[in-house]
Amino acid sequence: MEENKNEQVENEQETTQETAEAPETATETPAEKTFTQAEVDELINKRLARERARKTASDTQKISEIDAVKKEIAELKAKNACYRAGVRDECLNDVMTLANASVDDETGFEEALEAVLKRYPNLVKAAPITTGKKIENKQDEPDLTGLRKAFGLK
Repeated sequence: MEENKNEQVENEQETTQETAEAPETATETPAEKTFTQAEVDELINKRLARERARKTASDTQKISEIDAVKKEIAELKAKNACYRAGVRDECLNDVMTLANASVDDETGFEEALEAVLKRYPNLVKAAPITTGKKIENKQDEPDLTGLRKAFGLK
């Protein structure tokens, strides 16, 4: 009897230990994944590459917008120089094209414009034609004596 009791006690203890261990394995969460230094470096490099690509695309768009504005400003300055030089309205685009073709590091637009206008003077508005001599009237008031006598006025 005592042996049976001892066996029962041992069996109960084993069962208790098994049930105590069982809940631990059932509630155990999967082990957290560990990364090697090479894997961490690879993840960081991929993320940096994505961020750099986004920034590069954004910067490229901003640069293209700035270039477009600079081009528009240069065109407006060129038109202004043409108007100041007296270029005819219908010849404006032709003169700008000819002058821009001559622009380089040493020659600015205005110098090129002067050269084009010297070569093609017909592209400039004609100055008003003045012929003859201007007659100046030395008398301040016209002579109305004949009219006054005709109407009987003094």
